[in-house]
Amino acid sequence: MMMMMMMILKQALCFVNALVTPLYLLLTVTAPLVLVLPLVRTLASHGKLRSTTSSKKDGSSTKTNTGRRRGEVAVPLYGYLQKLLESELLLMPKKYFRHFYYVGIIALLVVSALAVVGATREDEMDSSSRSRVQGNIPVLALVWTHLMRRCYECHFVHVWTHSKMHVAGYLLGLLHYSLLPFVVVTGYNDGFVCQENPGSYTYKMIQEISLHNSHVSNSLVLFLVLVCFWAQYQQHRHHQLLAQLRKTGSTGKTNNDRGSGLYNAEQEKTNARDYTLPTQGWFSRISCPHYLAEILIYICWAVLVELQWHDHHTGGMRITTATPVIELPKQLLLVLPRRHWLLFLWVLVNQCVAAMATHQWYLQNIPTYASLGRYAILPYLL
Repeated sequence: MMMMMMMILKQALCFVNALVTPLYLLLTVTAPLVLVLPLVRTLASHGKLRSTTSSKKDGSSTKTNTGRRRGEVAVPLYGYLQKLLESELLLMPKKYFRHFYYVGIIALLVVSALAVVGATREDEMDSSSRSRVQGNIPVLALVWTHLMRRCYECHFVHVWTHSKMHVAGYLLGLLHYSLLPFVVVTGYNDGFVCQENPGSYTYKMIQEISLHNSHVSNSLVLFLVLVCFWAQYQQHRHHQLLAQLRKTGSTGKTNNDRGSGLYNAEQEKTNARDYTLPTQGWFSRISCPHYLAEILIYICWAVLVELQWHDHHTGGMRITTATPVIELPKQLLLVLPRRHWLLFLWVLVNQCVAAMATHQWYLQNIPTYASLGRYAILPYLL
């Protein structure tokens, strides 16, 4: 019975391995469509962005002389599909975000258990392989911290209103967090769990990978761990700032002193309901600092995983101070197909697109927002 369960689990992991690469490639390519296609925007928007979409659906948007909403494609089937997807039956409470982290924690439990079992089964693993599995501990610890923190924030920090999200975005979030642990833990990448032939090249190649025999110092690993914890703290801090604004706004109180971190958007004579803007922390420079912190978290994970693969036998990236500048694009192309970098690329594009959409909402609904001189997510760049 146990053997059968292990075989089923192994086949499931093989399916995950086959799914990850094309999925994150597809998501990365389609994410920017949110900015240009109303249909995709309907599926991806949530919170105040969805409120704007809903108001347009109700007829408040600008129409052309043909009666179509601006940006709507002049294809009947497309219009019917868009109306179908805009149905209230396909909307879910935004507070269901917490389910993403429930699923991620369950998936991480499975990965952690497999890592522990793999590290303790000495009869099937040599010292190099056990060292590789043990080298996953920093990434495992960081992912555990992130998921537990986000779960805590969903219950005790965020102030959930009646905001909605589309069921498509909900399902995508569940899929992302169920795959996340299998991507960032190197022992389950590139078909390792799917390869049964000990004499194969893939098996031998992975056996040679070890954090301890790579050309990377432990001080770099420590530095990345500290940066990741700092980014997680910054994300938590800015989530708290946003939650405090909602709590203040829900009681009807306002504070127009920018030094206190509150700014009443109603004084800007917007047609939206009273909306307060944060000005503390990174909010003084960018509209979505919590999205920037998310990018920093994922790049730390990606680099830590890359360090696990950083060996000349793997064909991995080897950049030193002596590496010519002309060689850098070639080195980057070597690692781009790796799943942890595809994961980071997807998060980078997704967070930038979401930040641009949020920034645009502020510009459209708060007339003097542009005078604040904020960028969307990357100071002086985006």
